[in-house]
Amino acid sequence: MRKTLLFFVLLVSFFAFSFSLTVKVGIYDNPPLSFYKNGSAQGILVNVMNFIAQKENWKVEYVYESFSKLLPDLKSGKIDMLLGIAETKERKSFCYFTNEFFLSNWAQVYKHKGSSIDSFFDLNGKRVGVLKSDIFYGGPLGIKYFLEHLNVKTKFVEFNSYPDIFKAVKDKTIDAGVVNRFFGVENASKYRLQSTSMIFYLIEEKAAFSKQSHVAKIIAPVVDRYIKQMKENDNSVLNESISKYLNVPSARPFIPKWVFYVFGVGILVFVVLAANVIILRKLVKKEASELERKNEELSETIEELTASNEEIRAINEELENAYSDLEKLSKRFRAMVVSLSQLDMIKIKGEEFLEQMLNRALEMIPVAKYGSIWIFDEKKWKIVACRGHDEKILKDPKVDFELARFDKVQIVKDILKEDEEQAPSKALEVVKKATKPIKESLVAPLKFLNETLGYMSLDIPKGSEYAFSQDDVEILSSFSKIATAFYVSRKYMRFQRDLQERLTLVLVKALEKYNVYTKGHSERVAECSRNIAKMMGMDEEAQRKIHQAGLLHDVGKIFVPLEILNKNGKLTSEEYNEIKKHPIIGAELIEEGAQLKNISKIVRHHHERWDGKGYPDGLKGEEIPLESRIMAVCDTFDAMTSDRPYRKALSEEMALEEIEKNAGKQFDPAVVEVFLKMQKESKMA
Repeated sequence: MRKTLLFFVLLVSFFAFSFSLTVKVGIYDNPPLSFYKNGSAQGILVNVMNFIAQKENWKVEYVYESFSKLLPDLKSGKIDMLLGIAETKERKSFCYFTNEFFLSNWAQVYKHKGSSIDSFFDLNGKRVGVLKSDIFYGGPLGIKYFLEHLNVKTKFVEFNSYPDIFKAVKDKTIDAGVVNRFFGVENASKYRLQSTSMIFYLIEEKAAFSKQSHVAKIIAPVVDRYIKQMKENDNSVLNESISKYLNVPSARPFIPKWVFYVFGVGILVFVVLAANVIILRKLVKKEASELERKNEELSETIEELTASNEEIRAINEELENAYSDLEKLSKRFRAMVVSLSQLDMIKIKGEEFLEQMLNRALEMIPVAKYGSIWIFDEKKWKIVACRGHDEKILKDPKVDFELARFDKVQIVKDILKEDEEQAPSKALEVVKKATKPIKESLVAPLKFLNETLGYMSLDIPKGSEYAFSQDDVEILSSFSKIATAFYVSRKYMRFQRDLQERLTLVLVKALEKYNVYTKGHSERVAECSRNIAKMMGMDEEAQRKIHQAGLLHDVGKIFVPLEILNKNGKLTSEEYNEIKKHPIIGAELIEEGAQLKNISKIVRHHHERWDGKGYPDGLKGEEIPLESRIMAVCDTFDAMTSDRPYRKALSEEMALEEIEKNAGKQFDPAVVEVFLKMQKESKMA
């Protein structure tokens, strides 16, 4: 009786707590993401939080302070969570972050109208407004770090909010201000300010939860789940709020992962070309100084005046050419960044990427009409990209090419003669036959750790009036560095994947040696799972991942005693509990290796059931990873149609009937439908 009463009191307490959960949420002046107006919290992120609180029956208390004040409050636990914050290593020491992000953001520099500031070098000696404790100010790639590495001396003025920064720029108490892109787009016209081309530091806007708050531990996974659902629904509160505040169509403004890579490459290219810009500016200043000195000498004599006028005219022409070259270089740089941003560096294949790099290089250096990229692979030269020349002949695998090698980017007047002198071979006749007549070539080696991996070559046709310039040399040098970085990273990724596959096979063979009844089972489950994933429209990477998880799904059984695995009779409850440990053990074993960590969750949950009665975590429905739901069907089918110590194999017809009967109970109905279709097509074939 007492135990029953105690259980009832605890149950009532639990429901009372859950229905009266109060969450203290920190927001700061960051329109349109969060702000206070007419005595209430408003903004995109506030709308999202209000929606979640309404759905979960939470009471939300908004704490409106400056960002620099809210950060220590989050650390101490005075507030449970903070909206609109980027994840950093230092912040993770005192708070949790959502896995999902609301939207992507970045920093941009704004100026008052009429200001000549338009590049990072123009900030030298200027006063720049920044938000105190903002990641765009003091973060790992913030403007402070960035300008220090460019040797630009700037006076930073700290403010408590973005509106204070814009007001100071408008009043001209500071020369420029750093804000996030959403605030800038929404408020620049209101303060009559103008954006610059200075854009940097791509981040993800998330929610952070205090490690000192017991409430945070409860709400963090719930908030994460809602964000994910909203991002997948174009009509969600998140996307409708973005449409309302930013006046854009309701769609998901999230940037894919490859943009992070492209953004990093753009910064690298900018630094290389920025050095050329500042050198040209110094040359302009030097020439201007010389012009002033000549003007003073004009007053001495009439004859000197005439001579100096001629000299001034010549210098003016040089200045105009210098300014013209500077403008052309700037336009080519912007075009290069835009061009590179259109390449999907994550999904694109190696040779396709190099071919697009060659096309972009020819667009950036229009005096060249032909081009090629050669790679030295497996002790042989092979052409992977070609424009203008006879690609079919040059790609003949029967020809063993020998080409000249170059240690640096250089202009070569007769590249075929260089090939003949440095690397004489019979194949040169084939090269000469396939190559169009060339006036001169611009060659850039692809080098890594003093090893020549290949080279890029651009060619000007014979008879052309044009020639390569020093700017062309610098641009192709940048392209070759990007191509080299991509090629080396892809080789490393292939090595990592080979290592991962070999490690998987070692673990599978170890399991088969331990328990002979599982021989071939893992391979069949893996192949079945991959085929279902393919029929359900999953991409190649997801298919590869589920296949690997299928190979390893029973690896935890290595730690289950053989007398239990091979027992002929019915298992006791204690023995069955030992068996049920194998998904957890397998997942933990896999998680120890960095190469296999991304499949550990699939392995852990492959014995969960659609109705929530599975193990080890009792997940239900779509809480179970899709890959695990697929594997559960394949694993059960193969187990039923294979001999085991305690029974003989069932026929395929009986096993299929059992699978179909348990759809919606043990198995995901959608997966069962695809599985049955696959089996039917297999029999027809």
